[in-house]
Amino acid sequence: MNKHTEFSCGDFHGRCSNRACTPAGGTSTVFHFSDGYGRMTQQTVFDGVDLIFNDFHTKQGFGAEQTMSGYVELNHCLYGCYCGMFNGRYLEVGCRDFSLNDKAYAMTGSRFLLGGYFGISLRICVARASRSLRAFLGKDAPDLAEVFSSLLEIRPAVVIHNNSHIQHIFTELYNVPCSNRRLYYRLKTAELFLQLTEFASDRYVSAQPYCRDRCTGIVREIESLMLLDLSRQPDMEDICRRFHLSKTSLLKYFTAVFGETPAVHLRRRRMETAALLLLTTDRQINDIAAAVGYQNPSKFASGFCRWYGAPPSAFRKGVCGVYGSDQLSVCS
Repeated sequence: MNKHTEFSCGDFHGRCSNRACTPAGGTSTVFHFSDGYGRMTQQTVFDGVDLIFNDFHTKQGFGAEQTMSGYVELNHCLYGCYCGMFNGRYLEVGCRDFSLNDKAYAMTGSRFLLGGYFGISLRICVARASRSLRAFLGKDAPDLAEVFSSLLEIRPAVVIHNNSHIQHIFTELYNVPCSNRRLYYRLKTAELFLQLTEFASDRYVSAQPYCRDRCTGIVREIESLMLLDLSRQPDMEDICRRFHLSKTSLLKYFTAVFGETPAVHLRRRRMETAALLLLTTDRQINDIAAAVGYQNPSKFASGFCRWYGAPPSAFRKGVCGVYGSDQLSVCS
């Protein structure tokens, strides 16, 4: 039987609509917010590795975290969008994104931007997890301290967008067989560590410059105006005039904070919103296209397919596809 704990963060209302398996025999913690709720279900996979299924139905989030030296957290988003802040820069994990962050650097705040989020986290005590992995795989097991040191050497967090190898691993984690569940979690977790070893050895990630607190508040206001109505194209010239910025300065500051240009960021948010609506509502695809700024359904389908590797109809039927091209963001 699952253990169950509840935390009140305001008045409760909302509904649960999981579309993936959650671990049997785990510890379930429910968080109540004024606009909804969230549930985290935790299962120990190895000594030093906890697997957590996250199911949140709220736009609110959490305050500042405590630091946890020697720990790393991995996150994969099945749908929705999670946003946290490190060192004055925003870390956003959207649909099919995968992130790594060093828990020695605490987030100063977080929230769920689209009002819904489902995904998996792995909380890793690096020293203990390395011993467990060596016992499981033998002497040729990778040294996790070296792997994470390489990946997070000059930044506290990294986001890898829509990588096919990562998608394959998490597709299977979301759909584990009922028998031998814990062994299956161990196998897929070990496979994930081996894949991260490949990323580290290939120097897959690289640092980008970023802007600290002086600019993040302004950029966040700009982002809010851009996303106010996704069905319409934002007037970037008007936004520049309002904030007394040239187009070049806006591009520079926005890219420094979010790791991508305003145009790419807007496209990402439109696609993430479309993915959430496809998976959590019965709305017609043409209606969803219009809601995220596409009057031409064919152009929407084409853009969605380029972003997620499958057309909207196929994505709705089979959420865990392993398609897609690699994209990268980092948080310095």
